[in-house]
Amino acid sequence: MFVSGILIDWGELYEPSFRFRRWSIETSTDTAAVAVRKMNRAMIEIAVQCAPHGTADVVAHHARLQARLSLTRSRAETYTDIGLLCARMPRLKAHLLRGMLSFDHLRLLARSADGIRPDDTDAAEKALITVLTPRRDRQVIPGPRAMVKKILKAVHGIDELARPVDRTDPEPPPVRCAEVIGTTEPVRTTDTVEPPAGIDPRNCGTLTRRVGVDTYDPCATVITATLPPEEAEELVAVLDAVCREMSCSRADGLLHLVRGTADIRVTLNIYREITSDVVATSGGHWLDAMATDAFMDRVTHLRIPGHEGTDAYTPTKKMVEFLEGVYTSCTFPGCEVPAAKCDIDHVRRFDHADPDSGGPTDTRNLQPLCRTHHLLKTLGWVDATKADDGAVMWSSVDDGHAYVTEPTGPLAGFARTSFATRATRRYRTVREHNERRLAEREAQKAVLAAARRARAEEVPF
Repeated sequence: MFVSGILIDWGELYEPSFRFRRWSIETSTDTAAVAVRKMNRAMIEIAVQCAPHGTADVVAHHARLQARLSLTRSRAETYTDIGLLCARMPRLKAHLLRGMLSFDHLRLLARSADGIRPDDTDAAEKALITVLTPRRDRQVIPGPRAMVKKILKAVHGIDELARPVDRTDPEPPPVRCAEVIGTTEPVRTTDTVEPPAGIDPRNCGTLTRRVGVDTYDPCATVITATLPPEEAEELVAVLDAVCREMSCSRADGLLHLVRGTADIRVTLNIYREITSDVVATSGGHWLDAMATDAFMDRVTHLRIPGHEGTDAYTPTKKMVEFLEGVYTSCTFPGCEVPAAKCDIDHVRRFDHADPDSGGPTDTRNLQPLCRTHHLLKTLGWVDATKADDGAVMWSSVDDGHAYVTEPTGPLAGFARTSFATRATRRYRTVREHNERRLAEREAQKAVLAAARRARAEEVPF
């Protein structure tokens, strides 16, 4: 394939067995990219030099770094954490010296091994290196949020109790809680709260529910809510549905919910493999044990995910939901607009005059694109090609640079479905359905038998 006179060998570019795969930032030769790689490598070297001895005093060490390197306390703490991680995982350090991670990425990575047991260090190091290795050469490195979600899942697979705390959510503003705790002083809602006795600490995510009311401004009241990610996703989905139905703002939509003047039904999709106890939402949030049980109890319909198509230009609701499960965001490199807020783009253009000669309306030929990048592609500034497993290969028309984005949603592994895999899923689904049906039938028989015995044992008058 030729783009602006540059030959791109897609076969070599996306060969899964390619041994030394590199992120797009590593392959770029322009001056800015080279400078960024040097800066990223320098940050690792600085962090290594900032790593303290185990007996060093925390406050004194950070104070020395602040004075010696002209750092803020927060930056000194981050460099220290990165240095300690590199000292604990030397192979990961060597991997990071490739210079692909920005400071924002490193800041979130630094605390990812805090809960790892010493015996699991090797497994965790291997898992982190795997997460930080592209599946294809020239793949675009995911944003900090997307990277953290991958790390959460990888560490969860090693030890559920070692799962890192998700620090990607911004810190909430100070909240006046006079109505709650009887004080007029501002307090932050991020204070650590110990779980009540008898509560499994693994399920503490379901306890982070707070509502703060700030009446300091006489012209407006600020109401903030702190919820677990999956419940926040549910709230936003319902609120946005009200806004669409009532053609109103979110503030007005919230009032409609409070006053009971909105009548809507919202479907929330969750994803779970048959043999796994891990459940994910369409936003990519992985649920803890308590949240999983709570959400599974509310399931009303089951569906086996897979590719679908239609003869029409507009994809069906099921097709859109499948795409939202495969991709958590816009597929353009570096864009993090949620898939639910994106347009659905035909990778190969749909021909309205002659649909048979254009790209089909099939999930294999569709992708979520935010309005900005959808327009960019439509105007011909960039070109996209979609691989069988859902990866999207982007090329810039003006300079020929090539990039790859991988599907990161809970259905990413289902983007390519073989007949053997589909047959296995159908086999399991049918058998489990029939097992439940037979169990319910046996339970009904037992109830009827007990009722007959009780009737037979009644004493006649």
